[in-house]
Amino acid sequence: MQKMVETKSLLRGILVNESVILDDKNNKNAYWNDERIQKCKAQSLATVSLSDSFRTNDDMEDMDDLNNEFSDVELLRMAEAYEKEEKLVAAARLLRRVRNLAIMNRSHRLILQRGDALASVIDEHKIPTTTPNGWKMQSIHNGRFDAATYYKMVGSELSMRVESPMPRSLIVSMFAVLQQIEMWDTWMPFFNYPVKMGICDVQKYEKFGRFNLLFGAKMCLPLLGDRRLRVEFTISDCIAEDGVVVCKSRSVGEGGDNQYFGDLPPKNSEQIYFDMSITIRKCPPGHPALKKSRLHNEEELFLVTKTAFIQPSINIFTKTFCGPVFLTLLRIADEVRNGKRPKYTEAMKQEKYNFDWIEQHLTELTTRGK
Repeated sequence: MQKMVETKSLLRGILVNESVILDDKNNKNAYWNDERIQKCKAQSLATVSLSDSFRTNDDMEDMDDLNNEFSDVELLRMAEAYEKEEKLVAAARLLRRVRNLAIMNRSHRLILQRGDALASVIDEHKIPTTTPNGWKMQSIHNGRFDAATYYKMVGSELSMRVESPMPRSLIVSMFAVLQQIEMWDTWMPFFNYPVKMGICDVQKYEKFGRFNLLFGAKMCLPLLGDRRLRVEFTISDCIAEDGVVVCKSRSVGEGGDNQYFGDLPPKNSEQIYFDMSITIRKCPPGHPALKKSRLHNEEELFLVTKTAFIQPSINIFTKTFCGPVFLTLLRIADEVRNGKRPKYTEAMKQEKYNFDWIEQHLTELTTRGK
């Protein structure tokens, strides 16, 4: 209870200071630099950001106390502060405590939508493939990279999961490749035989935050032909509460989601639903992908987990395409790391502030990741 009282007091400090400092573009993170506020972040995240499925009774009582202590407006302001720090999951969990939903605007509802989607990824990836939850081993790749590929059937729909232990430098380069979507056509696998299958015609529509994107692409599928995708990519720092950084790419439809982005280019073919999620955490010892590894990494390893599925389910596409795409992504990231892709290197220099953010959070995972 004493911890909760301290947390409330420190959260008050955020509310007092943020309105002055957040407007200072040259000092956008200054209000987090105060030692008191850093302490507040750790305590408040531990209290308000735990997934409900993993929260104890004491946590729930503390959450009730938090609701009683702070008004709905104050909860909104704290959620907005977390959203500016790329903590979408923590922001969404705070917004879930708002009682008067009428005061939430379109931006708040979007934070909820994104944060809830990212939280579900954390819960899914937190459960290891060794538990009896449907994941079956498809293959283990040991070469330039180590990766274990799994699949799971839910009804007639197939989901794929790839787990790869990676050094820090490769993860930073991987983000550079993912962010430069205009260059995806130069490396993304595309098959013309025996069936036409792959992703092409990628266009960026909007960028918001450090790495969040809205983009369009054409997916060529066996049997169904060409389908147009509108995809949103979001990222959230969940290190303090869940020990992960989480990312999600998912289709946005003609209705609800698109109202937040204004007018998009008209679709020229029927849409499908696509979902790809990534989490980054400390790599546990003895991961199956490392048992026959031929690599000798001097850097600390992180476990990158990727899951993917599409609807309507085209199982041959999911099972044949998702694994090779991930390994190709790692190959291109390795070339970027070794200076063989100058366009990516230049892009990383231009966005150094954003990639420093990745480096910083990988360091936090090393010291604080669960």
